[in-house]
Amino acid sequence: MISSIDAIGRNRIRVKCKDYKTANNLIKNKTLEIFRLNNLDLYIPKFILHRQGVIRDIDADLSEEYIKNRIKQYDSHCIFEIANVKRITRKVEKNVNEEKIVEYVPTKSCIVTFKSQTLPKYIVINKVIKEVEIYKQKVLLCFNCLRYGHLGNQCRSQPRCNRCQETHNSKDCTKVDFEHDISIERPGWTFLLILAGTATTIGLSLPVGYNIGVLNTPAMDISIERPGWTFLLILAGTATTIGLSLPVGYNIGVVNTPAQVIKEFCRNIITEKFGNTPSIIQLELIWSSIVSIFLVGAAIGSLGGSVLADKIGRKGVLAVCSGLAALSAVLFFISRPVMSIELLFIGRLLVGFSSGLTTTVVPMYLTELAPIHLRGSTGVLCPLGVTIGVLLGQIMSMHDILGNSDYWPHCLAAYVIPVIICAFALPLLPESPKYLFVIKKDQHKAFQQLNRLRNSKQAAVNLEILKLKKEQQDNEKNTRVGWSIGKVLVDRSLLLPLLLVCSLQAGQQLSGINAVFYYSTAIFKAAGLSDRASELGTIGSGLCNNFMAILSDSYAWVPYLSIIGVQGYILCYGFGLGPIPYFIGSELFEVGPRSSAMALGSMFSWGANLIVSLTFPLMQMYLGTASFFIFALVAFGLFVFTRFYLPETRGKDITEVVELCNKGLSSKPLRRNVPENQRINTSENVGYVLQKSYTSRLTLTTKCT
Repeated sequence: MISSIDAIGRNRIRVKCKDYKTANNLIKNKTLEIFRLNNLDLYIPKFILHRQGVIRDIDADLSEEYIKNRIKQYDSHCIFEIANVKRITRKVEKNVNEEKIVEYVPTKSCIVTFKSQTLPKYIVINKVIKEVEIYKQKVLLCFNCLRYGHLGNQCRSQPRCNRCQETHNSKDCTKVDFEHDISIERPGWTFLLILAGTATTIGLSLPVGYNIGVLNTPAMDISIERPGWTFLLILAGTATTIGLSLPVGYNIGVVNTPAQVIKEFCRNIITEKFGNTPSIIQLELIWSSIVSIFLVGAAIGSLGGSVLADKIGRKGVLAVCSGLAALSAVLFFISRPVMSIELLFIGRLLVGFSSGLTTTVVPMYLTELAPIHLRGSTGVLCPLGVTIGVLLGQIMSMHDILGNSDYWPHCLAAYVIPVIICAFALPLLPESPKYLFVIKKDQHKAFQQLNRLRNSKQAAVNLEILKLKKEQQDNEKNTRVGWSIGKVLVDRSLLLPLLLVCSLQAGQQLSGINAVFYYSTAIFKAAGLSDRASELGTIGSGLCNNFMAILSDSYAWVPYLSIIGVQGYILCYGFGLGPIPYFIGSELFEVGPRSSAMALGSMFSWGANLIVSLTFPLMQMYLGTASFFIFALVAFGLFVFTRFYLPETRGKDITEVVELCNKGLSSKPLRRNVPENQRINTSENVGYVLQKSYTSRLTLTTKCT
């Protein structure tokens, strides 16, 4: 239990325990009779629990109390409390009215006392990573007794001569025949001494300080030399937007205008093969199935995206998407020569599966490639590609271009051109460093990919590696095995972010936006517009989704109020529900559960899309214009939910956002911008603090009476 008891000074003894449990028991039972009768106090010495470090480059205007409250631990390996913060000052003498005034000017360095057995390597102050240096105390020399550790005004020993070392004052020394003043006959500055000092200072010491000043970025501040848009990041954004996201929107918008032409093609094939002419209802059912099978494939692809993203990597999924999109385009192109409706079904199913994979993986891939301050910019690239694709599909499907009976197969397959062009760029794209580091645990390859992405900016790369290590530790702490959709669904800490992702993805579709894209031509015709005007109105919807509503004065405005209303509706949609749901999952989930969560969100999106595409014609038939009131109620409910539970993610690290939402519906992410630091009570957790030491030491001291 107790290994030894030693006397360490006046009225003090040191008790060494074999383990921390014994030390804790003594601390808890220090009110026993043996301590009370002998007037003894029992405590753990400060030098065991306290460690001092220096933190530099802190704004001189910040108070010590403010800094103490803002310091947070960087990782979970070193748990600490802050005992004290003291700013280092510099003595400055000024002449004011011929009088010397001494001032102590605060510097940008602080001495921090940590309640911990180990000094942390890094801490976080106001979201900025700071390095902690070991505090080296000044050497104290007493000129009275010539001993170290105290000053002359605190000395209680006899004076000692600094010449003969006897116990008398140096001024009274009679054992030498000259005065002790070292200024007597001291040598001056000679030519060789000046030359040696100048040469070594300029030629040797100056380069050392210069390299320290150049290479040492101030306190690893994230805002210093933060990486921007590099060639590889631009290439990745361009290739995935044009080659993958654009075909998704193209296949949404291309089926609107040429619907009647393709229905006529299906009618002719059925008549030739079976000898019976299908009724209008049967033909509408076939056409609805061709349109909707795309959404079924997209929902399936969304679920498969999480598994594929972790198995073959983000970059591997991009290659699969390109291959499926190209194959489906070939099926569309040959469907009329071979007179096959089945190829239309298979092609729409394959391109739907590719679209589901794309909307799951591309936003995740781009946000993992981008530095934290560019996540929002890269996150909107995928929805931007989708909206551009919708517009391009609406333009290409116009009757005067490709949406006629001669060229409709070319119209359906035209998206293969950007797919093939951007497929050549896929081998040049980097794999996601977060996927390599956290999922595959391949730190070497992750470091290589980060070097390529950041143009070998070592400071930025090292900082991101530190963040990846923290994210990997959190991922390993949460689970010992890989994440799956089932694990994400049952994890209570992921309930709120999962609800946010799924509700935003589903609400994006249930707001009725794709009712406009799929059936805008029918809506405009029902409003009394001609076929030509309906086509122009559909093109206007696409333009508004990308830029702004285009209004024309060449027509009377009263019959075209429906176009104005639709354009304004799409314009409001483009500000929020359009881009944000695609990438919000990348900002709410860590790397481990991210792919599964985004797959669920994408599945909800395509599932809601399918519901709208199947039910809107019936709603329009029975409810008319009142159909949009249902969409308005859904949008209002989504507004209320996100208003209270969606945290601000801009400028925040992933781990910080996760802590804001880890309490399910009990979370209050808007009431606290920064999560509270995990603090420990030293008096109650002495054992935890001491468990890494070889021996636990206690001190018994007589109480002052």
